[in-house]
Amino acid sequence: MTDLIALQEPKFNCRNATAMVQRIANVSVKGGVQDFVIQQYGSVLTSLFVLIKAKWKEMDARQISELVWSFARLGSAMLTLRAPPMDLKTVGETTIGNVDAGELFVELVEMSEDYCKDFTPTDVLILVRGIVDMPYPKGYGTAQRLIAGLKSIVTDFNSQDVANLLWCLTKPELGSHDDLLVDVVKHAETLVREFTPQGVANTAWALAKLQCQECETLLAVITTTVEDNLEGFKPQEVANLAWAMARLMYLPRPKFLSRLADLGADRLRLFNFQETCNLLFAFSVFAFQDPGFLAACRAKFLGAGSDVGLRDAMSAVASFAVLDCLDDDIMSWAIQRADDHGFENMNASQRRQLYQGVLHMRLMQPDAQAVAQMPVEVDVTCRASWLDEEERYEPTGTTAEVLQAAQRGDLGECCSQAAFGPESAFCGSTLSTKDGTTFVLGTGDYLRFRNMPKMATGQMKWREKMLATSGLFVLRVDPNEWGAMNSEERKVAYLRRKL
Repeated sequence: MTDLIALQEPKFNCRNATAMVQRIANVSVKGGVQDFVIQQYGSVLTSLFVLIKAKWKEMDARQISELVWSFARLGSAMLTLRAPPMDLKTVGETTIGNVDAGELFVELVEMSEDYCKDFTPTDVLILVRGIVDMPYPKGYGTAQRLIAGLKSIVTDFNSQDVANLLWCLTKPELGSHDDLLVDVVKHAETLVREFTPQGVANTAWALAKLQCQECETLLAVITTTVEDNLEGFKPQEVANLAWAMARLMYLPRPKFLSRLADLGADRLRLFNFQETCNLLFAFSVFAFQDPGFLAACRAKFLGAGSDVGLRDAMSAVASFAVLDCLDDDIMSWAIQRADDHGFENMNASQRRQLYQGVLHMRLMQPDAQAVAQMPVEVDVTCRASWLDEEERYEPTGTTAEVLQAAQRGDLGECCSQAAFGPESAFCGSTLSTKDGTTFVLGTGDYLRFRNMPKMATGQMKWREKMLATSGLFVLRVDPNEWGAMNSEERKVAYLRRKL
C-alpha cells in the first residue's frame, strides 16, 4: 500500500489523503481495535502524513477539521508514528521525511485558528470533538475560542449541529458557556421535528449532563413530538431519553410515560441491563407504576441471575423499592449479586441502594427471609452510607426557622437534625406537639420537580411512606410560601393551620 501511494503520488491531493485517513480511522473505531489498526496500517498512515505535509497549502477548513477528528478516532497510539524519508516528485524531486504524527496534529490545531472565518458550524464541532477526544490539553484554549465564536450563528445550526454542540458543552475542558447554551436550547425548540431518534436522545442526554435549567419547553416539545413515534427508537435511545428527563426532574405527561412503559414491556428482551435499569430508574423518579413493565423487568433480572453486574443490580433493587414492588426474590437476588462481586467492592452509592432495599423489606415485609442473608458488618456499613446521604434531606435554614417559630408559638418542643424512623434510618428535623404527635418538617422540599412544585419525586414519596409506616407524620413546608411570610406571627399561624 505504501509503494502504491508513492507510485500514485502525483495524483494525490490533500482531499484524497484526508479521505484515506478517515477510512482507516472508521475501521479502527467500528472494530474497537485502534492499536491493531495502527500496527497494520502505520506505514500507510505515515506515507499519507508526508503527502499532507508536503501539500500543506492545499488544505481547506473542512480537511483540517476532519483530519483532527480522524487523528482522535485513531487514538493516542497514532501520535507515536514517525514517517520515514519519502521522495515526492510533485514538490521538485524533494525528499521530505521524519514527519512526526504528534507534531502534525499540533500544527493542524494551531493552523485551525487561521481558518476561523472559513469554518462552518459543522467544521468547528468536528474540530473541537477531535481536540477533546484526543485529548490535547494545549488545544483546549483554541477549542474554547472556537465554541464561543458560535454564539452569533446559532440560528444557522441544523439539528445535527445542535446535538453535537450540546455534546461538546458537556466537556469540562471547554469551560462554561451558559449564554450559548440558552441560545442553542431555544433554537433547538424549532428543530425538534428534524431530529433523528439518536439526535433526540443525545440532545436530552447532554441537557441532563449539563443540568440545564432552561430546557422545560424543549423537553415538552420533544415529548409531544415523539410520543407517537417511539417505536422507531432503539433501546439505548429510549433509555437515554427517559433517564435524561428523570435527571432533569422533568415530568412528562402520562401518555408519554404509558408509551414508554408499553414499549419497554414489549421489547425488554432487546434492552441490555444498563438500559433496563435506566428506564426503571426513570419510572422510579416519576413514581410511575406500570404492572406490565415491572413484571417484565422482574422476570428479566431473575432470569439473568449472575449475568447482571453489580452496578445494575443495585440500581434495580433501589428502583423496585421506590416503586413499592420489591419482593423477597428480587431482594435475595440483589444481595447475592453483591456477595458474588464482593461487598467490599461496593461504592457508597451502591451501598445506599442496597440498604434502601433492605430497609424497605424490613418495614413493608418484616417476615421476608431475604434480608437475613446480609452479613451484620455489611448491614452496618451500608447503613452508614445511607445516613451520610440522608443529611441532604435537611433543608437548612427553612427548618430552623420553622422550629424557632414553633417554639415561640408554644406549639411544642423540637429537636433539630435528629435521627428517627426505623432503626434511626432517617435524618431531619422534628416537631413534637403536646399530644405526642411527631412531625417531620420540611423533608426534601427542594427535591420536588422544578416545573411542578407541588409534586414530589418517587424517592420522596417512598421516604415519606417509610416514615408513616414507622408512626411519623410528614408536614411538608413549601420553601417559597414559607419565605414569603414576613413575620413570626404569620409563620406560627401557618403551622397551626397545617397541624
